Amino acid sequence: FSQERRISREANNYFLNQIDSSDVDRAIEKYNQAINLNNEFNIAKFNLANSLFSKGKNEESIDLLEEVISNEVNKTKKANAYYNKGKNEIELYEKNNKENREYLENAASSFKESLKNNPYDDDARFNLEKCLSMLKELDKQEQNEENQDSDEQNEENQDSGEQDEENQDSGEQDEENQDSGEQDEENQDSKDRNDQGQNEENKNNSNSGQTDGESEEDEKTQIQRSQMNQILNAVEQKEKEVKGKVKNVNAVEIKSNIKKTDKDW
Repeated sequence: FSQERRISREANNYFLNQIDSSDVDRAIEKYNQAINLNNEFNIAKFNLANSLFSKGKNEESIDLLEEVISNEVNKTKKANAYYNKGKNEIELYEKNNKENREYLENAASSFKESLKNNPYDDDARFNLEKCLSMLKELDKQEQNEENQDSDEQNEENQDSGEQDEENQDSGEQDEENQDSGEQDEENQDSKDRNDQGQNEENKNNSNSGQTDGESEEDEKTQIQRSQMNQILNAVEQKEKEVKGKVKNVNAVEIKSNIKKTDKDW
């Protein structure tokens, strides 16, 4: 047991009195030697975790501190292990550009556990309040982003609804135009039918007029013929009367002068 303690003290000397970064590497090497000699040597693990933290090897440091926490019975030492674990988790949160809030949540949980084991640690309380404040600010930002996304979505839905209404109005206008076109076609067909009917009626009237004209002409012709016949008959009758008179006159004259001919005039 004294051997791993001796090696751990040598590692502490390198780490506390370091001149350059190579001294930290020597300290890490010595701590690992002491742990290999005694895997339950929590002091060596705790100091190795601090050395790894200084080198920026946060995940390896956290793994060692969790081993210390699981095996340590002393509340003050356990509180210190939780506190250092929280510091590693804060650094991981910063390294990830504050995009992974899980590291920040883990840090807040580590500082809470540190205070449970040592309620008088003001540094742990300060860091816990800082983590909780940062988490609250993140919640506020996320809520604002959700509200903004919701507003944008509502605007898109509203624009889409207005576009649908415009398309519907356009469709209704097209239907009205189509109905108007069909009505125009019907009116045109009706007009054509009326024109055709009017033409046929005019044609019939024309034919009827022509027939009536012909009938009137025939009637006039017949009247003229009847009148002509009457005139001719009257003339013939007049001529007969005249001839009769002439015959009588001639008969008287001829009877006294000449012989009666075989042919009468």
